[in-house]
Amino acid sequence: MRSASLIALGLAAVLATTSLSGCRAGSTTPPGDAAVLDLVTRTGSYSQRAQILTDAENHLIADCMHAQHLPYVIPPAASPTTTPGSANDLASRSRIGYGLYQQYASKTPDGGPAAQPGSNDYYLAHLPEPEQRRYRTALRGDDTDRAGLKLGTGQQIAYPRHGCEPQARQRLYGDLVVDAQITYIPQNVNQAATVQQQQDSRYRAVLAQWSDCMATGGQRYATPADVRARLDARYRADGPSDALRQQEINLAVQDARCADRVHLDATALKILRADTRHIPPADWRELQRLTAAWLKAVTIAQRVAAR
Repeated sequence: MRSASLIALGLAAVLATTSLSGCRAGSTTPPGDAAVLDLVTRTGSYSQRAQILTDAENHLIADCMHAQHLPYVIPPAASPTTTPGSANDLASRSRIGYGLYQQYASKTPDGGPAAQPGSNDYYLAHLPEPEQRRYRTALRGDDTDRAGLKLGTGQQIAYPRHGCEPQARQRLYGDLVVDAQITYIPQNVNQAATVQQQQDSRYRAVLAQWSDCMATGGQRYATPADVRARLDARYRADGPSDALRQQEINLAVQDARCADRVHLDATALKILRADTRHIPPADWRELQRLTAAWLKAVTIAQRVAAR
């Protein structure tokens, strides 16, 4: 196995400078390896559980906002995350490619994403400024009232302490610090592990096969990210068009088929999960602690949904 030092740094550096304020996620039976790896790599059960948490949070926010006689539209549940190379993934790519055309076609003149009619953002954007401030304060508290979390990477995380949104998260996670830790620490570990995974000789060999497969379409790409980056540059330079949309769809479908043919995603995930599991024991225990808190929050979210 490759050295786990980079993976360990991804966690240890975060933990060393995170302001815990004496808070822990609680003492419970450590979760199994699979659940920890799901949280860190955002695979397996992650998408389903994340959606349960999101739905519960939105319902709790709506209850809180409605109690203050303010509207809050519960967003529709997101479509389940598709497995790369699956029939659902290919069907999605055949319709929207990577979703870049939709992204650029819906932007406002200043380059920002357009709020959809009927959404909370749309409602807020059309309120007079004093009412906008009242709505934002009810949702996330005063802009000056923020708690901070410093990560080992030097990144500063600020999050609201009062308002309906943090109140909902407090209900689910029991503590806002724990919520922030679950959001950012596994993510940092995943990023460090991904760096190693991309250097792994097994992954690079399969990636070369994927690149050869993509070259049959007339252009050579180094990685799947390279395909998206080039398309993104075209959209930024030329703007959305039907021709570019069709090119995006064609490339997205070819990308998925080539990845499936050489088992690119399966190889990447196998290496990522294996390398993540071999971080130092103390760091693994910290991930178990956060995973236990995450699973407990999912259980609370399910109770919210069953009301």
